[in-house]
Amino acid sequence: MSAAPDHRSAPEPRTRDTAGLIDTYVGALATDDADTALTTLSPDAVFQSPFHTWTRRHVPSVFRARGRAFGELRVGSVLRDRDRALVLWRATVDGAPVEGAELVSISDGAIGRIDVFLR
Repeated sequence: MSAAPDHRSAPEPRTRDTAGLIDTYVGALATDDADTALTTLSPDAVFQSPFHTWTRRHVPSVFRARGRAFGELRVGSVLRDRDRALVLWRATVDGAPVEGAELVSISDGAIGRIDVFLR
């Protein structure tokens, strides 16, 4: 007697690439590794914060400034969808607690947009 065919489909390669991309970005965020985070971005990436919208040219300095501004950053949760993830984190600014959420959007195998929300 032969086994029944397995009709479950394997994840699409793009889905696996997206998961790895998000993992790399979140790991870099958690360890304040701006250089690694920047490798996940598309050449025309946009970083939208409550303060300003930056394009790829300015994003490296924004990522490095974020590392200096936020202390003790701890990623709490990562909620994933096919081409987006919501990264929830906590940090401090001059000892005061801050909560952040980043909506990370992926397009064509790279992060194309990061929208940051703070409270």
